[in-house]
Amino acid sequence: MKQLGICKDNILVVTYVAGYRKEKNHFYLLNAFKYALEHVKLNNIEILLFLVGYGPEETAIKKKIMELGLEDNIILTGRRYDIPEILRASDIAVHTSFVESFGLGIVEAMASGLPILALANNSVENFVRNGYNGIVLPENTPYETFGEVLVRLLENKRLRYRIGKRAREIVEKYFSLQGYLLKIFNLYEEVIS
Repeated sequence: MKQLGICKDNILVVTYVAGYRKEKNHFYLLNAFKYALEHVKLNNIEILLFLVGYGPEETAIKKKIMELGLEDNIILTGRRYDIPEILRASDIAVHTSFVESFGLGIVEAMASGLPILALANNSVENFVRNGYNGIVLPENTPYETFGEVLVRLLENKRLRYRIGKRAREIVEKYFSLQGYLLKIFNLYEEVIS
């Protein structure tokens, strides 16, 4: 991911895959990310936030980034066709959307072995078990609290690894072709019995 400025030795990458639309709650995330940057205690580590997506709120998001003074720490990738590669180069996936139809971005991040930090919505809790394969906060959580949890993940590599490993295991069990075929087989057995 050199084209996006990732040199994994001294950079931690937080990634949010979501269209640039109001319901995706980017302003909340930007405030939480600024809070995290102000409170994280890591020496010689640069922290970047990748906003992967595109949409009608791009100009407003860019303006908010400038207002918060975050232009050196945030990359708006625009439309990308290499999302799995971006996720593999990331350390944490975040999700702050109010509404989600399926949560493909969450499943993709889990498949990449990333810990998920998310606000609860109609889809997140279908995939993320709080404290097991991610951290889910109530939808009305103040951005400072979201930022504090982000700091905890940034500062604790073992926690990131443990939660991310479990996330990947869940995807392999429930979303892989093998897992899907096993479900169909079990369903057939149940119907036949």
